[in-house]
Amino acid sequence: MRTICVGASWITKYFIADTLYNDGNFEEYIQVISPVPIEQFFEGFPKLQEFQGDERLSFISMNLYQPQLYEQLQLEYVDSIFIDVETEETGEFIKFLNNNFTKRVVLASSWEVYGWKGRNKVPIDPREELVPETSYGGFKKTQEDQLRVSKLNYVILRFGTIFGPYMPHDHELVKMCLQAMYGEDIIIQGVPARWLDLVYITDALPVINKALSTVGIDRQVFNVGGTHDQSTPEQPKKNLVVNEKRVTDIVRSMRHLMGSESPIVFEPGVTIPQGKGFHSQLNIESTQKTFNYYPNFDSIKLGQFIWWCQSISDKSLRRTHDMEELYPSL
Repeated sequence: MRTICVGASWITKYFIADTLYNDGNFEEYIQVISPVPIEQFFEGFPKLQEFQGDERLSFISMNLYQPQLYEQLQLEYVDSIFIDVETEETGEFIKFLNNNFTKRVVLASSWEVYGWKGRNKVPIDPREELVPETSYGGFKKTQEDQLRVSKLNYVILRFGTIFGPYMPHDHELVKMCLQAMYGEDIIIQGVPARWLDLVYITDALPVINKALSTVGIDRQVFNVGGTHDQSTPEQPKKNLVVNEKRVTDIVRSMRHLMGSESPIVFEPGVTIPQGKGFHSQLNIESTQKTFNYYPNFDSIKLGQFIWWCQSISDKSLRRTHDMEELYPSL
């Protein structure tokens, strides 16, 4: 299978590395389109660096503002395209695909296209109105609209909050982990509605793979979210209610695994959804049925995330136990 990946997000990089790592028959070929230099693309991502120079991975340094370069893509040899970029300037590229590509296009979108204010019904169905409140949500809605007016065979994946190793170092979950590590106050900011749908990266990757290849799901939208407690096909609705206790439970678990006693501090004005029904922000029933998607959020995944956070920190400032002692099996 030949796939073009458009963008250089950490999720795209993780997807590429995971796909090539698990390609035992050497049948997967990935071409990356990114405006960043190839050295920068691999920088700080050891999981991906081992494939630098691999014949299955090629790289085109190209900006989507450069339609004159599109012709070099040789789409006749491509089976699928995965788009994950943080700009609305995808219009010319989608127009080009609309005229030259007939196979699967998968767009990485976000729960932020829905918006949160004024919503009193959860979980949110993929068919509900989109009212983004953030610039990122606006970009993603524009990309979705560009696909809808095309004749492309697309699939849209609206991700919850994806977390895991190699995510941006300035993300709030990374910051909280480092605060716990250094014995500082763990600051919770804003409205943690996004905590309703924490998804570990390894739960999201199979959905991307299946969306690129599954037949019969043309022009459909799927939510990829759900903070589940050991969700399984036999117990698919064992979700945890997200309220102040749930938010603090996540942080307390992080503290406990690190041997930290950092206090949890909510910034003034922080509001947390309360009451029955707030099990998950995103309705993932169609995702479960179509992709056999049953994510779970457990201490092993949280422990792996913590270990990675410690690996990017200034080790001389550590005030917690050595993770090799805490997790000798990881």
